[in-house]
Amino acid sequence: KKELMGHTRRVGLVEWHPTAANILFSSGYDFKVMVWNLDTKESVIMSPVRTITCHQGVILSMSFNTNGSLLATTCKDR
Repeated sequence: KKELMGHTRRVGLVEWHPTAANILFSSGYDFKVMVWNLDTKESVIMSPVRTITCHQGVILSMSFNTNGSLLATTCKDR
């Protein structure tokens, strides 16, 4: 069990990386996608590995290609 601290508003989506172990992506109503490495001993992770800020609205979906090299997102900002 892990507690992830990073988003400033509620989280709408979570997606596991298709090929990398223990890597989780989350998107929230703060318009950010955060990359988390869960392969740690800590039960509370205070910051993500990376934060992606490319949208001006709520992220509606996200999906990886089969080998995990690309992430696609759709957003209310079109």
